[in-house]
Amino acid sequence: MIGGKLVGSVEFAARHGEVEINRLSTSARTVTDLFPHLRHLGVNRAWAGIEAFVADDLPVIGGSGKASNLSYSFGFCSAGFQMGLGVGKRLAQEILGETSPISLAPFSIKRFANPMTNHPSVQAVDQY
Repeated sequence: MIGGKLVGSVEFAARHGEVEINRLSTSARTVTDLFPHLRHLGVNRAWAGIEAFVADDLPVIGGSGKASNLSYSFGFCSAGFQMGLGVGKRLAQEILGETSPISLAPFSIKRFANPMTNHPSVQAVDQY
């Protein structure tokens, strides 16, 4: 997997995204410059999507607070690939009832139960 933060275009209404091929080829050249033994490999597929950003710049990680069998892990503000493995392990510990010195409290969806006065774009969420 290569890429990340490649500029593209998105049509929200059509739910469609396009990768700019010239940016993709630049990224591929960077990879082959760093790892020449991969030069013979081709690009199998490209993907375009929208990054999930949360108003307070913190991801939402942990139980829903409303449904006991629902946990969240989203809104990594373009850092999902970097944080995914560690967050997945920590969230699995939470789901299994295991203890950890790493608290998920700062990442709870419950922080949006009341609008934050210093983030006017955040709306109250009753159903979380």
